[in-house]
Amino acid sequence: MTAPLLATRPTIKILLYTDDPNTVTEGNDFLGLGSMIERLKAHAPVFADLSIKWVSRNSDQDHHADNKLDFLLRKEIEDTGEPFDEIWFFGLHQANTDRFSLGVFRGGPESELNPDEVEALEKWMRVDGGTGGGVLMTGDHNNPVPPNWLPNKNGRCTDTVQKPQLFGLGRALGRCVPRAGELRKWDGPPSSRSADSLNTVACFQTDRVPQQLSHEKVNADGEPDPNGQPHPLFFYRTGRFIDIFPDHRHEGALATPNLSNTAVWPVGPTGQPKPCVVACGTNKRTSEKICLVTAYDGDRAGVGRIVADSSWHHYLNLNLKGFPHPAPPTSDSDKLGQFYGNLAVWLAPLPKRRQMAQAMFWQLANFTLLLEQPEAPLQAGETAYSVLGRSTSPCEIHELLRASGQMQLVEHGSSNNAMENFSNTDKESLGLVIHAYQEALIRAEQETGTMKPFEVENVSQELPRASMAVAGATAAAGINASNGSASVGEKNAVATSIVENKEWTIDIKRDAATGEPEFAATLVFRLDMENEVVTGQVWNGIDRQLLSTVKGTRKPLPGLNESFVALEFEWGDVIMTLSGTMTESDTVSFNGRYRATALTTLHAQDKSGTDSPYPMAPGDGDTGSGTGQQT
Repeated sequence: MTAPLLATRPTIKILLYTDDPNTVTEGNDFLGLGSMIERLKAHAPVFADLSIKWVSRNSDQDHHADNKLDFLLRKEIEDTGEPFDEIWFFGLHQANTDRFSLGVFRGGPESELNPDEVEALEKWMRVDGGTGGGVLMTGDHNNPVPPNWLPNKNGRCTDTVQKPQLFGLGRALGRCVPRAGELRKWDGPPSSRSADSLNTVACFQTDRVPQQLSHEKVNADGEPDPNGQPHPLFFYRTGRFIDIFPDHRHEGALATPNLSNTAVWPVGPTGQPKPCVVACGTNKRTSEKICLVTAYDGDRAGVGRIVADSSWHHYLNLNLKGFPHPAPPTSDSDKLGQFYGNLAVWLAPLPKRRQMAQAMFWQLANFTLLLEQPEAPLQAGETAYSVLGRSTSPCEIHELLRASGQMQLVEHGSSNNAMENFSNTDKESLGLVIHAYQEALIRAEQETGTMKPFEVENVSQELPRASMAVAGATAAAGINASNGSASVGEKNAVATSIVENKEWTIDIKRDAATGEPEFAATLVFRLDMENEVVTGQVWNGIDRQLLSTVKGTRKPLPGLNESFVALEFEWGDVIMTLSGTMTESDTVSFNGRYRATALTTLHAQDKSGTDSPYPMAPGDGDTGSGTGQQT
C-alpha cells in the first residue's frame, strides 16, 4: 500500500439540509443560516477547503419532497465525483401530514424520511463501504401535533407513540436518521409553554449577551472522565475554551439512547463508543442544569461521528445578530465562529481527517523552519507545534494528530489556564513523523536522473524509537520510518525547466541564543539552473566580494509551482549548506534554512588570518533562515 508524500489538500463537503425553503434559508432571513455560514468560512480549517451546499427537501411551495436524501447523496457523486462528508440538519416540520403546506402547520405526506433514505444514510455513515459521514442533528422545542397528522408506517420509522400531544420541530427529518435521531427528544415536553420550557436567555436572545456554558470533561475517547478536559469541539486557544453559546427562550431537549441494539450502536475492537453530553447550560426558569450538546465518536466502531444540539437557534441569524462579524480574537463572536469551524473538522470522516493529517505533516516537513534536519525528534516536535499554533486551531491540531495515530489525548489546557499542551513523548512522536517525511523528501532530492512524483511505501510497521501512536501516523502517511529512511517509488515524470544565469538576493539571519549578538547578512548569487543541476557563484552583498563557487540541485515538487533547492558554498572558514523552497508566481522567491560547518583545519588555515579577504561569516554549527528572491 502506498500513500503520496505530497498529500493533496482535501475538501470537506457539507450539506445544510432543511425542509422549509422560505424560512431556514442560506441568506440573511430572520431564521436563515447566512451569518453562521460566514463565520464557518472565516474559521475554516487550515489543511482542508470547505464546500458548503444548502438544500431544502421541498424546493418551493409547489414541489414537495423533490430533494430526498437518497437522491441528493447519489446526485452529488454523479455531479462532482465525490460524496458529501457531513450533513447538518435544520428541519422545522414535525411529521407527515395529509396535505403539503408551508403554512402554520408545515408538512406533507413525505415530510419524514422513507426507508430508501434511511438505508442510504446508513450506508453513507459507515466507513467500510461508505463515506463515514458525520451528522449534526438539530431541532427545537416541541409543539402541538398537527391536526392532519399521518402516522408513519414505513419500516424502521413506524410511529409507536399513541395519541401524542407534542412533536418536536425538526422531528420529520431527524427522527429516523441512524443513531443521530435517537439523541434528541422528539415527543412530549419541553415546549414553548412557560410551565415546561427550557429557557437559556441571559437577557434577550437577539442581543450580544450570550448564555454561559459548562463543560462535561471527557477522556481521549470522548467519554466522561472527571480528570479529563473539555471536549475538542470547545477548544478555542491554548488554555482557553469556548464557554458561551447563543441563548434561546425555548430550547429543545437531548435524549439518552438505549445502546443494547448493537446493529444500530456498533461495537468496535476496543469496545462500544457511547454518546456523551459535552456541554450544558442553565434553565433560567428553574436554575437547573440542562444538556445542550451531545457528541458521539464513531471512529472506534467504523461509523461516522455525530453531534446533537438542543436547538437550531444556536446557528440562526436571529440569535447571532447581536454578535458582530468579523470579530476580534477572544470576543464572544469569534468563539462562536470557532465552534462552527471545530464542528466542520470534528465531524469530517476519518479518511478525510487522515488526508488532512498527511497534508499537515507534509507542510510541516517542508516549512522553512523545519528544512534543517534537527538531531533530536523532540526539537522537531516542539518547533512543529509552535508552527502549527500560529495558524491552526487547537481542535484541528488535536483531531488530525489523533486521526493519524496519536492515540493519547493531547492536553489542550485546563479551566485554570494551565499550559499543558504536549507531553515530551507527544512532541517526540510528532518530531519522528516529520523526520520520516523529511527523509523521504531528501531521498527524492538526492536521486539522480529526471525528478518524478514520488510515493513513499509503507514496508514496515516497526518504529524503534516511537510509540505505537507514531506507527499509526507513519502508516497513514505511507512512510517506512523503521530505520530512519524512506523508500521512494517513481511514477509519471514531471517536466523540468531551464533557468539560466539568474541573479538572486538572499538575506540570511542566524538563530541567535539568548545573550548572543544578532548576525545578518545579504548574499548575492548568480546561478545557472539547468534542469536539476545548479552551478554559479556567490558574493557578499555589501561590498561585492566574491566568496566562492556554488554547486547544488533543484528538484520540482509535484503539483505545485515550487521546487526544492539545495546549495553549497564556502564562506571564510565554513561550508554553508542553504536549502529551501523556490516558489514561482508573479515573482520567484526563496525561503529556506542554512547550516554552517567548519572546513578542515588545513583548509581553514589557508583562508584565515588578519588579512583574510573574506567578510565575517557564521561560525561552525550556526543555523539560521534564508529568504530572498530573484532580482
